[in-house]
Amino acid sequence: MGDFYEVKANLTRVQVSALRAAGVTRIQPGIESLSDHVLKLIGKGTCGLRNVQLLKWCRGVWDRRGLEYPLRLPRRDARGL
Repeated sequence: MGDFYEVKANLTRVQVSALRAAGVTRIQPGIESLSDHVLKLIGKGTCGLRNVQLLKWCRGVWDRRGLEYPLRLPRRDARGL
């Protein structure tokens, strides 16, 4: 099955590649939203573009089964989709 890790959303491309090279087969990045508005409301200190960038890097080294990204946050309104 391989190793599974929950990781912070501020990984660099080099860190993503290093995880894969170390044998990590499944990760779940800590991405709560792709919306700048929602990320600011919950004080994440990141932006939607940075989260999309991480997802792109991860998709380059893991297939769909190796990358888990639950984007669920209660009480979203139309601005936070």
